[in-house]
Amino acid sequence: MKKFLVVICVSLMFTYNANAATSKQDLQNRVDAAKLVVEQIMALSPSAAVVEGQLLVHKALQRLVYGDLAFQGADVPTMSLARSAYNRGDIREGLVAAIERLTYLRGLATNYGGGEVAVDRAFDYLALVQTVVYMIEHSRRDD
Repeated sequence: MKKFLVVICVSLMFTYNANAATSKQDLQNRVDAAKLVVEQIMALSPSAAVVEGQLLVHKALQRLVYGDLAFQGADVPTMSLARSAYNRGDIREGLVAAIERLTYLRGLATNYGGGEVAVDRAFDYLALVQTVVYMIEHSRRDD
């Protein structure tokens, strides 16, 4: 089971390291592919799906802040990326607040209680993640 999870995680990383979408259809295809991967992880572990959902938000912010180049430096925390995008004018304050709350919820899901997250709660979280990723991806400036 762990090998299967690793394969899914690696495929998720490759999906999101691809070049940025050039059209709305390309963007939707990428979101759909990521959603499928997270749903496969959900079948194994709702808590793991929550963690992967947060990773989708993080990767979307990395693409927004650093562009389409693969970022090879030290990993920057999700909230630092969100604040950087906000300071540059790429996202609005409300989206920063939503990202902050998602990050907090992810922390609760993985660190609190020691048990597995309920499937319905994980689906709710992933619905929020999908909305936030969509907003991040569509907030790119048309320079």
